[in-house]
Amino acid sequence: MTLPRFTVWLLAFYLTWLPASTAKSPKQNIWSPPLSGTLVVGERFTPPEYTWLSGHRGVDLCPLPGAAVYAPTAGTVIYAGVLNDRKVVSIRTPSGLKTSFEPLQVTVSKNQLVQPGDLLGYLEPGHVSNGKVTNCLHWGVRTDNGKYLNPLQFLVGRPRLLPWTEPPSGNLHSKNSKSAYSTGSSIGSAG
Repeated sequence: MTLPRFTVWLLAFYLTWLPASTAKSPKQNIWSPPLSGTLVVGERFTPPEYTWLSGHRGVDLCPLPGAAVYAPTAGTVIYAGVLNDRKVVSIRTPSGLKTSFEPLQVTVSKNQLVQPGDLLGYLEPGHVSNGKVTNCLHWGVRTDNGKYLNPLQFLVGRPRLLPWTEPPSGNLHSKNSKSAYSTGSSIGSAG
């Protein structure tokens, strides 16, 4: 028995052009942004080569001062309070990842269950980003074995790199700021 020419062509197209992930891919764990509106990246994720070296183990998102910060995914609050000199909220997800936010005026408590979109707190000023005191939210994600992951990889879509320009001095929310990271219009960079 021979297959009709169209069926052979369709099968060849499917095997050649469609990504392997479309056939039998597990459901991806997509998170919600922790801030509403456009996400302006003040400092990007730059993990160190070795755990004992310096690096930036998360991203700094720079909303307007006092912005509400929301849980990006379901989980249990494992820490809500002062750590060193800043207020931090950490959540353990059902998959075992830990995600942390700082500095916050905390509105949740330890052992509280949260769902995506639940209020965690409000951004407080004073975070140091790119060597300057800013109104940025530091957002980190790490695995149980201590490996840090780029939090932006968990948002809808994949960030795509656009031409880099130096961040403007002064207000990160000026009309002249250009995007450097984007998933449509939801993620931008202070650049």
